[in-house]
Amino acid sequence: MTPTTSTLRTIVTCAGLLALPLAGACSSSPPASESTTTHPPASPADHHAEWRRAMAKTRTPKSGCFHAKHPSTTWEEVPCVAAPTVPLVPARGVSSTPRFQVGDGAGDYASTVSGTISYAEGSFPFVSGVTKQAGLAPGYTLSGYSLQMNTNTASKTAACAQGPNGAACTAWQQFVYIGGQLFMQYWLIDYFATAPAAGVTCPAGFNFYDNGYYEGTTVIHQYDCYVSSKSAANVPSFPATELQDVSMAADVFGGADQATLYYLGEVMAITPPEGSVLHADQWWTSAEFNVFGPGYGSAALFNYGSTMAVQTITDSNVPTLAAPSCTSTSYTGEINNLTAVAGSCCAFGGAGTGTGIFFTQSNVPGAGAYPCP
Repeated sequence: MTPTTSTLRTIVTCAGLLALPLAGACSSSPPASESTTTHPPASPADHHAEWRRAMAKTRTPKSGCFHAKHPSTTWEEVPCVAAPTVPLVPARGVSSTPRFQVGDGAGDYASTVSGTISYAEGSFPFVSGVTKQAGLAPGYTLSGYSLQMNTNTASKTAACAQGPNGAACTAWQQFVYIGGQLFMQYWLIDYFATAPAAGVTCPAGFNFYDNGYYEGTTVIHQYDCYVSSKSAANVPSFPATELQDVSMAADVFGGADQATLYYLGEVMAITPPEGSVLHADQWWTSAEFNVFGPGYGSAALFNYGSTMAVQTITDSNVPTLAAPSCTSTSYTGEINNLTAVAGSCCAFGGAGTGTGIFFTQSNVPGAGAYPCP
C-alpha cells in the first residue's frame, strides 16, 4: 500500500531544482535557444518512418512480446517481463499546475478526432538544447522520466458501472515507457466516492490508490483503482538526450490493445495476455503524447535551453479529409518543466497523408516555434 504522503502533490521549488544536476537551474536569464526556424538534421527515426509505422500497425501473431529490426517485417517473439506497478497518476480534479508547465491537467495538447481513435503515434521530430534531464519522485527510486500515450477519460464504461460510484467513475488508459519497459496501465478514476470501508475493495486485480492533492491547505482525496498490464516488453533504455530517435505507438483496433516502441532501427511490441481491459476502442477520441515525470505525479526536469517539437498522429475509424483538432488539455498527473509555445499547435491531415497535431514546447523565454509539417 502506498504511503499517504506519497499520494500528495509534489511541489517542485526553485530550491529543489538547485539540488539537481541541471545547467543554469533557476537562473534569471536562461540561455537563448537555437533558432527554431530551421529544422535540425533528420534523425534515424525519420529515415525509418514508413517501416516503423507499418510494423506498429502490424499485429503480433499472439499475445506476448516481440521485436523486429529494420528492414525485417516479421515479428520475432522475445521473453516478457513483469510490468512495473508504479502508478502514473491521472490529473487531479482541480489542477494546481501553473500554465507554464506541461501536464497535470494543463499546458499540453491532445489530438482530438471525429469518431474513435484506432491508432496513435507520438514522437519528437526536432529537439535542441537538451543536455541533461532528471526527475523527482518523493521517496522512490525511479527512472528519470516516462513517455506516455494517454487516452481521454470515459464515463459509462462497464468497468465503472459495476462499482459503488458508477455515476462519477471514469475509465482511463495509458501506454507507457519507463525505465526500459513498455506496458499499459488502466485506471478507474473516482471508483469510490469516499474512502472504502474495511473489506470493500477494487475490482479483482486492481490496486487502491488515493490520488490526493492540495487545494490551498486542504487535502482533497480522489479514490481510484489502477492496475498495470500483466506483462511488459523489455526494451532498450535511452537518455532523454536521444528522444529525437524514439517513437511510441498504441493500436486498439479490433479490441486487442498493442503498444510499440521504436529506437535506432528496432521496433519492440507488447500485446498483453489480458486483452482489452477497458475496451478503449469504443470510446478513445483524444490522444495525449509527451514526456513526463516517472510516476506518482512527479516532474521530468530538463536543463534550461531545451526546446522540442511534439507530434501525435491519430487514425480515426471515421475516414475524413478533415484534420483532428488541437485540444488544450492534459490527462496525466505527471508534469515536465517545459511550456507549450503559444500558437504553435497546428493540426494536419488529408487523404493518404495521415492526420495529427504538431507543437513546440520549451523552457526558453520567448522561444520560437518549429514550422508545422
